[in-house]
Amino acid sequence: MTWLPPGVHVQVMERLFIEQGLMDKDNMSTSLENTSAASINTSQSAGISSVNAVCSTLLLLSFLVGAAMNGFCLWVLGVKMKKTVYALWFFHLVLSYLMVCAFLPFYAIYALLGFHWIFGTVFCKLSTFIFSLWMFIAAFLLTIISLDRCLIIGNPTWTQNHRSIPWAKKLIAWTWLASVALSVAYPVFQETLVVEKDRIVCKNHCAISIQVVLFLFQFLVAFLLPFIIIVGSYCWVGQKMKKKRLVKTGKTYRVLVASVGSFFICWFPFHLHNGLLLMEVPEIIVQFLWHMMLIGGCLNTCFTPILYLFVGEEFQVIFRMSIPTLLKKAFVDASEEDGNNEEEDHRINNPRSSGRR
Repeated sequence: MTWLPPGVHVQVMERLFIEQGLMDKDNMSTSLENTSAASINTSQSAGISSVNAVCSTLLLLSFLVGAAMNGFCLWVLGVKMKKTVYALWFFHLVLSYLMVCAFLPFYAIYALLGFHWIFGTVFCKLSTFIFSLWMFIAAFLLTIISLDRCLIIGNPTWTQNHRSIPWAKKLIAWTWLASVALSVAYPVFQETLVVEKDRIVCKNHCAISIQVVLFLFQFLVAFLLPFIIIVGSYCWVGQKMKKKRLVKTGKTYRVLVASVGSFFICWFPFHLHNGLLLMEVPEIIVQFLWHMMLIGGCLNTCFTPILYLFVGEEFQVIFRMSIPTLLKKAFVDASEEDGNNEEEDHRINNPRSSGRR
C-alpha cells in the first residue's frame, strides 16, 4: 500500500515508453523522474500546498479521533465487557484500526512537507507493511464474523459444543499469522526514491508485471473474495432469520452490516485507484481517486467505532446511556442474543406453555 499523490502515474508512463520504444531501460528511470519533478513543480506553483495542508489536517484529525475512539472501544471490549467470542472478534478488529492510526501522524507530516519523505527507507517499508497488514486482517476478521454468524444460526448444536474462547483465540492467531505472511511481499518493493534535488518519495518500485500480480492478488484476497463470502453469508442469515421469525436480531445484525459496509465502501477507492494506475487513464482521475482513497481510509479508521454506537441502539436512547453500557449492548454476543430471541419467539407462539412455567 502506498499513499502517493503527485507522480503516481510514473509506472504507467514507464510501461508506455518501453512499449513504444521511445527509450531504453537504462535511461528510462532518470528521464521519468525529471518528468515527474517537472509536473510536481507545475502543480505546486498552481497552489498544491493548500491541498497538502488539507490532506495533512485530515490525517491529523483522523489520528486524534481514531486513536481516541478505537482506544476507548478497545478498553471497553477488553476490560469492561464479559469475555465472549463475539467481543473477541471485534477486539482484534478494533486493534487493527488502532494499529494503523499510530502511523497517520507520519503521513500527515509527509503531506505537509509536499510529500517529501524524511523518515528513511526502513520506516517507508514498515508503514507499507502495517497498512497491508491492516487491509488483510480487517478483511479476514469481517469474513470470520460473518461465517461465525452463519454457524450460530445454521448449526446451534455445533456452536454450543465447539464455539468457545480458546477456539476463537486459535482462529484469530492463525488469521494474524496468515495476514502477516501475505503482507510481507508489499514492503519488499517499496523504496525511497529521489524525484528531484530535495524531494524524496516513498513508493512502489518494481516491474509492471510484478505490480499487476501484486494488485490482482491483493484485490482478490483482501477485497473481492471476502466481499462475496460476507454478502452471501448475510443473505443466507437473513433468510434463516426470516424463517425462524427472529424479531430482535436486528441490533447485532446492524452492527455487523455497519462494520462491513464501512470497510468495503472505504476500501473500494483504494483498489480502484491501484487498478487504474496499471492502465492508461488521465492524471486527473488518478489524483481524484487518490484523494477519495485518503478520505475513505481516514473515515474508516475514525468513524467505524462511532458506527457501532449509533447502530447498536436506537438513536434516541444514545444520550440516555453511558457509552460503556452502550458499547456492551452493541457488542452483545450474537449467540446469546439469538438464544434470547428464539426463547422469546417460543413464548410468543406458545403463550400457554410459557404461562405454565
